[in-house]
Amino acid sequence: MKNYNEIIEQYNKLREKRKIDLKSKLIGEILKRNEIINAIGSNDEYINWLIEYTKEIGVFYDDDEIIDKYKTDMNIKNAKNLCFLYKAIDEYAQKKLIYPYPCAFGNFYQITYNDIGFEIGFNMGQGTAFFCNRTAVNENFIDFNDIIEFNKKENKQRKK
Repeated sequence: MKNYNEIIEQYNKLREKRKIDLKSKLIGEILKRNEIINAIGSNDEYINWLIEYTKEIGVFYDDDEIIDKYKTDMNIKNAKNLCFLYKAIDEYAQKKLIYPYPCAFGNFYQITYNDIGFEIGFNMGQGTAFFCNRTAVNENFIDFNDIIEFNKKENKQRKK
């Protein structure tokens, strides 16, 4: 029969292993998240999807139930990834000292791509919901092409 000290030692070893496993998992999640943010902010694939998706619906939240007419695997996945677009815009804006616009329980950025305007932001309540609102363009909008170019330069610098 094992004594108390042996049991405690085994328990502590198991606990340390779990900590290491959890840290590895968290680091993996962070790297994957950053990879998605970088991909969305470095090319026009996601923004082109957004243009098509919002042609008829105009506004949506990432936690909305997608209407059957638009329910495809791609639309479900991309709607859930709206938070990553917000983060790509936010990272660019922070480096360029551009501040978001406040709204009732959150904030948003105004971006444009190919003369189509969007408000991309979030609202907080019992949780956080990211939203996209297709809107008319004005001169204060961030050009998404600038975000793409900025991220491409950042990626080149990271690779050096």
